[in-house]
Amino acid sequence: MQRTTFLLIALLSLALVRPAVADEGQPMVLRKIDDQTFQIELHTGEALSIDSKTKADSPTPPGFAINAHQLSDKASSAIEVIADGVSVLYVTKQSLGESIAADLQPSVHPDVIIAASMPLVSGDESSLGDLVAKLMPSKVVVASSSGNLAETREHQAIGHNAMALCATDNKATAPTKIVTLADADGFDQLDEELKDLFQAMTKSCEASQAVFAKLSVEQMNFRPSNGTHTPRWNSEHMRGRQLQFFSQIYYAIDPTIPVMDRNPKQMPDDYTPHQPDWDGARESLETKRVNDFCRRFAYLLDGIPLDQKAPGSSWTLDRLLKQMDRHYGEHTANVVKKFELADWPEAH
Repeated sequence: MQRTTFLLIALLSLALVRPAVADEGQPMVLRKIDDQTFQIELHTGEALSIDSKTKADSPTPPGFAINAHQLSDKASSAIEVIADGVSVLYVTKQSLGESIAADLQPSVHPDVIIAASMPLVSGDESSLGDLVAKLMPSKVVVASSSGNLAETREHQAIGHNAMALCATDNKATAPTKIVTLADADGFDQLDEELKDLFQAMTKSCEASQAVFAKLSVEQMNFRPSNGTHTPRWNSEHMRGRQLQFFSQIYYAIDPTIPVMDRNPKQMPDDYTPHQPDWDGARESLETKRVNDFCRRFAYLLDGIPLDQKAPGSSWTLDRLLKQMDRHYGEHTANVVKKFELADWPEAH
């Protein structure tokens, strides 16, 4: 069995595709709930909804900060949400006013502007155009693409309600893009067979989390006398492969999402734990976050045939999802066997 396990690890390593290096950050998703309400969900799973009622002192989950900015005289404040290095400025007709202030704070540098529920016409468009020209965000999310502002800039019509955001050290110098989001949930639009494969992978991942969540720090770091890996290595290895394989595909489709390689060294003597002080429950939370990442951006897989190699990968989607399902099961079973070893530490 040990020889089979190392062979499997070797085969998975050969399947890794090394694309161009992407700036690594924590990708998040911006979702349209309706024309006035948007949600930002972080890699950690924390989420914040913003609408015209959001204020600078509104309660925020961990990882978020809210600022208010006066864009125009005699206008209500626009709301800026900052999370993981990304700035999103939420503006309404009331916060734009008739003209943008000439002395607008130079500290306002949004990556994205959400122009909530505003058709781009007449004075509204003029004020928004002035704001875009002054702040130069990478994207402006609008309710509709009509009007001169959209006609003079690249327009991206997304057929679902989500788009990826991520901080980068290399701010884009390309002209601002106008984006419209549809109402439909991207995951719901996927082929039923693909959704079933995701569900099977998630079920296996959750079963693995349930096993690891019961282990103490000492048990997670237990190194068997037979020379096999610690439970912690198995946990890091399973989610590391899943994270890298899926992020490679997502990056090839949408470079906003970085390739994330957090794989541990393969051989026991070379391995250094990523977080040696985490107990099994905290380790399992990280595994859940990786699986949630895979599902969060699965809308990018819409239309890709299951039996063809996915962009940026040597895997077909069918093979990859089935392999990740098996991978969680096999490595978790290997860890369970360690519980019967004579030197397995007791829980305290």
